[in-house]
Amino acid sequence: MADVQHHRSDDGKRRNTERSNSDLTAFLLLLLLAFYGPATLIWLDIIPFALRFHSLLISAVGLAVYVVLRGYSRRQLGLRTDNLKDALLINMTFSAAAVGALTVVYGLGLIRAPTVPTWNLFFPLYVVLFCPAQEFTCRAVLFAELERLKFGPVAQVLITAITYAFIHIIYRDLLILAATFVIGVAWGAIYWFRPNFYAVSLSHAALGVTSILVGLV
Repeated sequence: MADVQHHRSDDGKRRNTERSNSDLTAFLLLLLLAFYGPATLIWLDIIPFALRFHSLLISAVGLAVYVVLRGYSRRQLGLRTDNLKDALLINMTFSAAAVGALTVVYGLGLIRAPTVPTWNLFFPLYVVLFCPAQEFTCRAVLFAELERLKFGPVAQVLITAITYAFIHIIYRDLLILAATFVIGVAWGAIYWFRPNFYAVSLSHAALGVTSILVGLV
C-alpha cells in the first residue's frame, strides 16, 4: 500500500511539473506573439512604423480572446471598482509628479522638439482606445498570467516593466526606453498594490498625452 501511495505521489508531482512547464511555454509564446515579435518587426521596418497603433489593437483583440479562453474573471484582470478610489488616488499622485518632472525637463531643453501627430482624432483615440489597450495588454493580462504562474511580486513588476519598455523600441530612442522602463516599474508596483485597470489607464492617458506634447514620445 505504501508503494502504491508513493507511486501516486510521484505521478502527481510529475503531472504538476509538466503542467507548470506547459504553462510557462505558453506564456513565453504569448510574449513573443503579442509583444516582442510585433515590436521587433516594426523596429526592423518589416511592419511600417505608421501601423504601430494598428498592431497594438490587433494584439489587444487577440489577448481579449485569449483571456476569455483562459477563463479569467474581471477581477483577475483588474476590471473592478472596490479598490477604485485608492487606486485613483495613488495613480493620479504619481501622474502629477511625473507630469511635473516632464515639464521641468522640457523647460530645460533636455527633450527633443515635440512631434505631435497631425490627425484630428489622435488624442481622443489615444485617451479612450490606445492607452486602455496598452494597459490591458501590458498590465491586466500580463499580471494575471504571472499570478497564475505563481511569480513573486518583484518578478511580476520587472517582467511587465521590461515588456512595456521593449514595445517602445520602435521609437529608436534610449531615453524613451529608459523612461518607459522606470514608468513601467512605477505603474507595475502600483498595479500590484492596487490592481485596477481603470485607474492605471487614466494615469497612462494623463502621462502619455504630456509625454507626446513635450516630445518624449
